[in-house]
Amino acid sequence: MDRVELDRSSFKALASDSRIEIIKHLNEKSMRVTDLAEKMQLSKPTLIEHLKKLEESGLIDRENRGEKWIYYRLTDKSRNLMEPKSDIRVKILFATSVVAFISGFAQLYRFFVQPQPKDAGIMTEDAKEIPESTTPDIPPQDIVSTIPWDAVILLGIAVVLTSITIWYFKTRSSPLD
Repeated sequence: MDRVELDRSSFKALASDSRIEIIKHLNEKSMRVTDLAEKMQLSKPTLIEHLKKLEESGLIDRENRGEKWIYYRLTDKSRNLMEPKSDIRVKILFATSVVAFISGFAQLYRFFVQPQPKDAGIMTEDAKEIPESTTPDIPPQDIVSTIPWDAVILLGIAVVLTSITIWYFKTRSSPLD
């Protein structure tokens, strides 16, 4: 994300509470003067003056949609002011979910591939027969203790974090909306 540099005209434009409210509304979506006037309960001439100052400072710009309608939208400069470092948060969230997935699968691999301790004892070289069952009978209440809970928890965290990341990208508004 680009660094945001504010000049004198930007600070002057942001000195008004009404203009800050306009930027907040435009952060949700592009809007017409009529829509903004209705939402903010301002007269159109007053609103147009505020929009001119914001446009002159480079915080908003116009978008012509057809011959009749003019929509106002945030520029990258003002969008970066409203949502600083939002992409960095998403990258960190996604990286954390990847680490959780890898750790969870590593724990599962370790659990299933590495030999588990058994009560059957150790076979010596002079033993001629392999016992039929080297796995002890585990009572039902002890089965819960054999589940690799660390892997289950890590994979659960990974699923939740990945779901949040996907949800963010699906609900994230386009700069032209």
